[in-house]
Amino acid sequence: MAPFGTLKAAGQFLFLSGILHIPALFLSGFAPVGWFMMGVAVFYIAVSAGLTRGLRWLGYVAFVCMLGGMAGAYMQVGTIPVPDWLIWTIIAVDALVLINLFVALWRPKDSAII
Repeated sequence: MAPFGTLKAAGQFLFLSGILHIPALFLSGFAPVGWFMMGVAVFYIAVSAGLTRGLRWLGYVAFVCMLGGMAGAYMQVGTIPVPDWLIWTIIAVDALVLINLFVALWRPKDSAII
């Protein structure tokens, strides 16, 4: 596991989030929301590959996606055929991605102390 607060750690957590989206297809009984979550899984796994390689610009895109994804997931709790425990787990892992991205992207630059 990469050190906390790095793009690589954010990518690793994002990969986990993508993997967690896959069971939604089966647990929802192949409902349309399950297929949507499969698309999100593919997108998250692709973005995680870029983050683990240190693509900083992709970190900013992922940060916005995590904010929107978490808000969207929260609004769906109890209203879709995906179990709530899975949605809450995805939200928790997405929060870890968001925290890692925030620390990695907005960490102050090292400067010389005079």
